[in-house]
Amino acid sequence: MATLQSIGSIVNGRPFSDFSAPKQRELFQKVQLPRPSNPGISVSEYMINTSYGDVNTFFYKPARQKQDVPFIYYVHGGGWIFGGAAEYEAFIFDLVSRTGFAVVFPEYTFAPEKQYPVQQEQCLEVLQYVVKVGSEHGLLIDRLLLGGDSSGGQLIAAMSILNHQRSLGLPIVHQMMIHPYIDVTAELRTGVMRDPAWSEQQLSAYFSVVEDRSSITAAPGRMNIEQAKQYMPPSTVIMSDQAPFKEQDEASVRLLQSADVPCGAITAFGSIHAVEIFSGSRDGPTAQLAMAAIFGTLRNIMNDRK
Repeated sequence: MATLQSIGSIVNGRPFSDFSAPKQRELFQKVQLPRPSNPGISVSEYMINTSYGDVNTFFYKPARQKQDVPFIYYVHGGGWIFGGAAEYEAFIFDLVSRTGFAVVFPEYTFAPEKQYPVQQEQCLEVLQYVVKVGSEHGLLIDRLLLGGDSSGGQLIAAMSILNHQRSLGLPIVHQMMIHPYIDVTAELRTGVMRDPAWSEQQLSAYFSVVEDRSSITAAPGRMNIEQAKQYMPPSTVIMSDQAPFKEQDEASVRLLQSADVPCGAITAFGSIHAVEIFSGSRDGPTAQLAMAAIFGTLRNIMNDRK
């Protein structure tokens, strides 16, 4: 697999857990180079103040559309310790160009510099701010689509929970969870990228208190049926049979469906975790098929305004 070969050449065969968080950020940037460009997409950058610190936030919009543009609020993965707009722009540009929607992309503060629950609180407050001012930027704010991969999938599910627990009234109509790290308490049992030591390194960076890991905002996959019924919006879950989160993602789908939450799911056969994100794998046929499902589902949801 091209991505694994690329990663392997950069780290000289060493496990990622051998490297510090700052070094992992540097390595992920190398894997994702070169940074793409797309003149059909306008990019604006804002620093948004939250109660938990300032959050650099990017607005991506189709350049020719000025007003009434639906948007996707996308929260990136990276084990809470790396990732960002530069590394995700190939995926984001596809998301914009193949849906016709805008994307709002918050760069939450990494762990261990800040720890749980700062990241989910930052993302939630940024979304609230975007809803408040979005119409000034030509965005439609009456129907919100959340998207997130890996640890970003955990964060958007936590946001959906908090939206209901706090009666915030955010009009979230769907969450697109791409290979989500939905239960941080679950054992990692499969996957070519399975690395328990690396996973524990991420968890230790993110959580200052081990007991916090069992909270449903930290591990949304631990919700019971009644909680899922109450807190979760209609959802889509994209999985891979070679991802370390395969079993927990399947359990999450069963939970949502048992709670009568509309939930569609597909599994990318023979694909690595986050196959749609990595530069070395996203152009493959299975990744492209998964992305077609993601983009098509989002278009259909936003176009169905009944």
